[in-house]
Amino acid sequence: MKVFPTSYEVAIYAAIKAGHHDGASITRITGVPGGTIYPVLTRLETQGVLVSHWEEGDVRALGRPLMKLYRLVAPLPGLDRLLAVLVYAGLTS
Repeated sequence: MKVFPTSYEVAIYAAIKAGHHDGASITRITGVPGGTIYPVLTRLETQGVLVSHWEEGDVRALGRPLMKLYRLVAPLPGLDRLLAVLVYAGLTS
C-alpha cells in the first residue's frame, strides 16, 4: 500500500477541488499529460476519491462532444501524511 499520493494525484485532486471538472481543463491547469491523466482519474475513481458522469446535452447545440465530468467525494488517501511531512521538513507552513 502506498504511503503518499503521487504528484499527479495531488495535482489532479487540487484541480478538481478548485473547480476544474473535465479532463481537458484538468490537463490544462495541471500540465499532466493527456495520456497520463485518464489512468490517474480512473485510479482515483476506483479508490473512491471521485465519481464521474457524462455531461448531458445535445452535441450539435454544444458544438463539441459531451465531456466526462469528475467530482470529489472523499479525501485523497495519504494527503494528510504528505502535508505533515512537508510541514515537519520546513518545506511548507
